[in-house]
Amino acid sequence: MLDPDDPAWLWIGMGIFIDTEYLVAHNLDMERRAKWMGNYLNGLRMYYDMTVDVPPARLEKIQYDHNNTVVHSKGPSIIFALDAVLGRDTFMKIYRKCLREYGGKRLAWREFQRFCEEETGQSLAWFFEQWVRSNDYLCYKIESQDCRPEEDEFVSEVKVRRLGTMKMPIPVKAAFEDGTEQVQRLNRHFDVDSLVFRSRTKLKEAVLDPDKKFAMVDEPVPPVSPAVAETLALGWEGKDSPAVFQAVKGEDIRGSRIWYLLGMELYELGRYADSFECFQKVSSLQPDGQEKFAALGWMGQLMDLQGKREKALGFYRKALEHDPGSAMTHSQYGMKLDRRWVEERLESPFVRER
Repeated sequence: MLDPDDPAWLWIGMGIFIDTEYLVAHNLDMERRAKWMGNYLNGLRMYYDMTVDVPPARLEKIQYDHNNTVVHSKGPSIIFALDAVLGRDTFMKIYRKCLREYGGKRLAWREFQRFCEEETGQSLAWFFEQWVRSNDYLCYKIESQDCRPEEDEFVSEVKVRRLGTMKMPIPVKAAFEDGTEQVQRLNRHFDVDSLVFRSRTKLKEAVLDPDKKFAMVDEPVPPVSPAVAETLALGWEGKDSPAVFQAVKGEDIRGSRIWYLLGMELYELGRYADSFECFQKVSSLQPDGQEKFAALGWMGQLMDLQGKREKALGFYRKALEHDPGSAMTHSQYGMKLDRRWVEERLESPFVRER
C-alpha cells in the first residue's frame, strides 16, 4: 500500500498520459483514455473512498484493489483533467519542465501543485483539493438545447446541470449544420450554466467534454447513509457478507456490480434467498445486456436450489429473451452462463457441485 505523499500515482499518471496521447494523436486507440478511467469510475459506483491524500492508517485498511483503481486509474484521470483545464500548450510546458527538474527525484503532489501554480500564475487549489483530497466525482448533463433564428443568424442556448459533487470547467462543443463547431467552457461555480452560441446555420448537436478528457459517471451516485458509506468505503469483499447485505439492502444503490458480487458471496455461503434478492436488484437495474441475462440465469438456479422449479423455469425463459449472444463465466463454480447453459436448465434443474 502506498503512502499518500508517495509520488507513484503522479509519475504513473504522467507516464500513462504521454503514452495515451501518442496513441490518440496517431489514431491508434481513440478509446484509450476511457479505458484508463474505467476502474476509477467503477470504484465510484462501488462507493469506494478513492481519496488520494488519506492518512496512512486508513490507507492500510483498504481492501479493494487500490493499485489498479486509484494509482493506475484515478492517477491518470487527474492528469487528463489537468491537461484539459490548463490547455495542451501550458500543460506540456509544465510536463517537460518537470522531467528536466525532477527526473529521478521525488515529486509529491503538493510540490507538483506549486510547480503548476508558478508556471500558470494562478491558484489551482480548487483543482487539487477536489481531485486529490476528496472523493468528489464528476457528473454533468445537458438539460436542454434550443436554437432560434435571430435576424441573419441563429442563436443556440445549451443548458447544462451539475449532478455530481465535483465542479470543473467542462468544455461543451456546439456543432452546426454547416460543419462548423464552437467550444465554450462551463463556469465551475454554477450548478446550472447556460451557454449561448451564435452561428450562421442551425445547431446540429451539443456535446459535453468532446475530447473525453474528464472522468465522468453517466448518472449521479445516489447517497447512502453514513454508516453504509463507511461500510463500503474501504472495500467490503471478504467481510461478513450477510451483515453487509443487511446494511445495504434498504439503500438506493444503483450500481449493479455491488449487487452482483454480493449475490455471489451470499451464494457461496448457501444463503440462497438473500442471494436471489441481490440478483433481482441487478435484473431491475439492467434493462438488457449480459448482466441482465446472467442475473436472470442466477435467479433461475437459485429457485432450483430452493426447490421452486416452476419459478426457476420462468426465470430461465426470461433469461433467453435477453440473451446477448455471449457468456458470463464463473470458473470458481464451474459455470458458464450462456444460451446453451440456460437451455439445459430448462431440461434439468440446477444442481450445485461446488
